[in-house]
Amino acid sequence: IYNFLKKSEHNTKGFTLVEIIVVFALFIIILQSAIGIYVSAIKKQQYILSSQQILDQMSYSGEYISRFARMAIKDSLSQCVGSDDCVVSSGGGNYCTNSSGDILTFLDYKKECMIFSLQNGQIYQYLKDINGNPIELLDNIPLTSSRLVVNNFKVVIAGDDVSDNHQPRVTMYFEVSPIGGEARASLKFQTTISQRNLD
Repeated sequence: IYNFLKKSEHNTKGFTLVEIIVVFALFIIILQSAIGIYVSAIKKQQYILSSQQILDQMSYSGEYISRFARMAIKDSLSQCVGSDDCVVSSGGGNYCTNSSGDILTFLDYKKECMIFSLQNGQIYQYLKDINGNPIELLDNIPLTSSRLVVNNFKVVIAGDDVSDNHQPRVTMYFEVSPIGGEARASLKFQTTISQRNLD
């Protein structure tokens, strides 16, 4: 009987402490890997959504400015183009920017002075009459979303001189990033617009 009891003690079914610790350690390692993959997927998705938001906003702003800039007319009297610190050719010009290149000024087809400028991380549109009096600030609403910051807005004008036999064109450069959040996608855009009417 004693031998029978001794055999039954050793044949008990169950796991040893070492086996439980090994299984638990493997479970923790697999769980940490899965959580790491999940967190990186979430961060990548936030980055992609942030980039898409920037792209959508800047597509709108770029197209909005482009639509008006294509319809610019020559300001031969320099009533709009050539005002403030803008410098244009002697025969008048179609477009004008300031010395730092962060303002685009032109006379639109309604003979209103159209100004696009970067202020406090947003791009604003201003309208002035040919005497320089403000028409409106378009309800003080920026063209870009308040969830984005325009870090850089530069304008380069080429072919605006009448004697150069080139079509006037404006190249705009934007550098934009979202406000807040860990996924900080900063994107750079550049677009060139040529005027519809020949010089």
